[in-house]
Formats: sequence, structure tokens, C-alpha cells
Amino acid sequence: MEPSTMDVHQGDCIQLINSCDLFQVIGIDDCHDRCWVRRWPLQASGGSHVFEVSLGQICLSDASDRHEDAQGAASHP
Repeated sequence: MEPSTMDVHQGDCIQLINSCDLFQVIGIDDCHDRCWVRRWPLQASGGSHVFEVSLGQICLSDASDRHEDAQGAASHP
């Protein structure tokens, strides 16, 4: 199921349908059903590469739960 832009916002953490990794939404082009994402949490050296994906590649299932887990782990060394 393809999410509408009402479900995906800049800053949201999402999963891609072909990956178990967590990604952060950097920008959205709702006119072309595209968005730009980067791996989350950010990589310590050099940051995380930003790339473009179709909104149809996004899976919103449990990404918000994993985002909370990642934030907690990042704040506790």
C-alpha cells in the first residue's frame, strides 16, 4: 500500500519495503510522489548519504517504534 503524503512528513523515520533498516525523510516532492531519505541513526563519520525513493517504496508499519528505540540508544552510550 502506497502512503499518501499526508502520512509521510519531513523528519519522519520510515522503512523501505526492501530493507529492514531505518531511514529519515529529508524532503518530499508530492507532485512527483518522490522523497529524499538518509539512513538513521546518522553515521558517526561522514554522516549518512541522502538518496531519492518513490513514495511507493515506503513501509510505515513499525518504523516509529524503531525510531524511538534508536533515539534512546543514541542518547545512552
